[in-house]
Amino acid sequence: MSKLSLRVLICLLLVGYTTPKAFPASPEREMVLTEGTAITVYPLPHKQALYPQAGDIPFTGSLQIRAGSGFERDYTWDGETRSIDLWPRDKRWYGRFGAYYPGPGSHWKSNHGITRGVLEEAQMHFDTVEDAQNWLGSRPYAVYTHDGLVVDFRKNSGAGGTLSVDVWQILIRMQRPATLKGSHDQLISSRKAA
Repeated sequence: MSKLSLRVLICLLLVGYTTPKAFPASPEREMVLTEGTAITVYPLPHKQALYPQAGDIPFTGSLQIRAGSGFERDYTWDGETRSIDLWPRDKRWYGRFGAYYPGPGSHWKSNHGITRGVLEEAQMHFDTVEDAQNWLGSRPYAVYTHDGLVVDFRKNSGAGGTLSVDVWQILIRMQRPATLKGSHDQLISSRKAA
């Protein structure tokens, strides 16, 4: 075995090799919302502020996420709206190729103690419904529909008050799932502005 082959083998063993998921080949970002689309979501009633000792704040009322032009998003909660331009990802990150905003500093005027957003929007690709269900099981705040629209959101008093919102569309081998167990269709509505 040549030195080069041996080095490649060692790298694969150290880094690990996994079979890639069925990702699309498109250079387009894999976003969930199109311009003018708004999602309104209500929190799971039995899963509010699961970790108050860690700063979790109960989420009362609804959260609305509206897609503006490009990567612009408006987030409305507690009667006020805050806006941000998400940053498009340059490469796939943990399987996602959408857009995010890491929430540097206190970038918003306070809305009931929340001054920053940690935000993401992307498609989530899985090989099987079971894989998707296991992934959803690790997200205690996630509200999702039977066909895989997911909004995982919470408020926390840390870092000056943080709103964390992740919007995902689950795809099973490039298709929306027919049904996901434990879905909460009654807590999410989506509409396209006229």
